[in-house]
Amino acid sequence: MDVEGGRNDNDPPSEGMTNVMNVTDLSGYSSEGGAIEDTAEALVHAHPVVLISKTWCPFSSDAKNLLGSQIGVQVHSLEVNTHPQGAAVFKYLSAKYEHNTVPIVFLNGEHVGGCDNLKALYKSGELERTHLKGLIIRKQTEFTDKLETALLVPVERSTAMNPPFWFPNQVNNHVIRLTGLQVFVMSVMSAAFYYKTWGRYLAVGLLVDFGLRLVAGASISPLGMNATFIASFYKPDFRPGPPKQFAAFCGVFFSLMATIFYFLDFEGHDIVGCIWISILAFASGLEAFFDFCLGCLFYGFGIQFGLLPDSVYRIYTASRQEIVESWEYKFGDSNAPVPTRVDTNPDSDVALKYQMKTDEWTKDDFDVIRHMQIDYFGMPLALGGLATAFKVASDWSGPFALEGHERSLVVTDTWANVFSFMGAFFFVNF
Repeated sequence: MDVEGGRNDNDPPSEGMTNVMNVTDLSGYSSEGGAIEDTAEALVHAHPVVLISKTWCPFSSDAKNLLGSQIGVQVHSLEVNTHPQGAAVFKYLSAKYEHNTVPIVFLNGEHVGGCDNLKALYKSGELERTHLKGLIIRKQTEFTDKLETALLVPVERSTAMNPPFWFPNQVNNHVIRLTGLQVFVMSVMSAAFYYKTWGRYLAVGLLVDFGLRLVAGASISPLGMNATFIASFYKPDFRPGPPKQFAAFCGVFFSLMATIFYFLDFEGHDIVGCIWISILAFASGLEAFFDFCLGCLFYGFGIQFGLLPDSVYRIYTASRQEIVESWEYKFGDSNAPVPTRVDTNPDSDVALKYQMKTDEWTKDDFDVIRHMQIDYFGMPLALGGLATAFKVASDWSGPFALEGHERSLVVTDTWANVFSFMGAFFFVNF
């Protein structure tokens, strides 16, 4: 073994990864019998780029591809799930830097965060300009003898993939947890009142809502719309979409089983349905109160055991920083100066007077009346009008019926109430 200055230069290359070396022997990073803390510190300071990762983790793979293939620096990676001392090193470093996930990225001995933080540095240019200056070994261009033939050297990467249907690649975790809270309440009520018809139909409602969320996320789900409205008052916490879609699929399964057994006809069928809806209540409660997604846990196992490709998070990791910055620009306060009034001729009452407004001030300006778009009222007004028509038909069709003729236009108040509720719902959420 060739060890120089605490560096082990015999680390083998990582299979399928360019410029990525696996750290297989930690003895060269500390004295014999040294504490694991000393070994971990020696490792992160021994190489310019060190990753604490897992072989099956898609975020770890993305970080390695970015550093090793796209940028072209040599990366030394300690795999937590395969190295005998990997778990101990990870435990020490995660506690020291309060970073509980992989990868943990170190550049020149400095902890910079995880994959999202690395992508943010790369997007800003700070990664190559400051942290990796002088370390890039990959040839970036070719055919540079003539300007018109110069090309970037292509980099092979696995294909990115979108979630099935129209489910988003990024979701707001506040919306997910608030939706989980609503599911928890409805599931508990369904389990507590399983012997009542309305309690059983709560499971049907959950089934429909989970089905809508499975297809397109919170955008067309009634529970998701409620959660989106409440979460709109807070800064979003973006998370990857694919595992949340799998969690929605699990919700479809459990609510479907509860619905089936609620409406079957055999002894104890309602108890079986109650058990299924109680499992759903437990899972949604974990999401709502503890930010623990049970479906996401099993989704991670699918990636770990090779049942799902490790490229499912690629679009999320590549676009997350841009989405965060877009949100901050759109909804953040830019502290733009107040518009200045310009009077082209103070001595004339009819001279042109106007305000000089910046785009930033226009973006920050808020007024409920002046900035309201009538389009937003279209659906609530239409539903309200329909509710009014039903109410008129219910109350007045009798007095105005011709003598000797039965009333031909009679509806119950229920329809008026239903459409009134729908109008109010869409008004609040849209």
